[in-house]
Amino acid sequence: MAAMVCSKLKIEEIIRSHIKLLSSRVFVCFVEEVKLGVCHHTSAVFVNPILAANFPRIIVWYWIQALMNVVAQSHFKISVGLFLLGLVQ
Repeated sequence: MAAMVCSKLKIEEIIRSHIKLLSSRVFVCFVEEVKLGVCHHTSAVFVNPILAANFPRIIVWYWIQALMNVVAQSHFKISVGLFLLGLVQ
């Protein structure tokens, strides 16, 4: 029955497209973090006043990126599970 549902609705393709969207959003988060000064050493963040001012915004971008990573990984696991269900049946 699961293979029939997957063949009709193409759930795997929908999930894969969500994974692609999430990965592009994670890349945008990474670019914004680099603009704010993520590549600097942690000790340099508190010495440089500009980096220290950006630190709360960096933490917000980290949180958004981590949340999207978790969602993308769970989507990927579901996609692999549906693919394996299709192979079994």
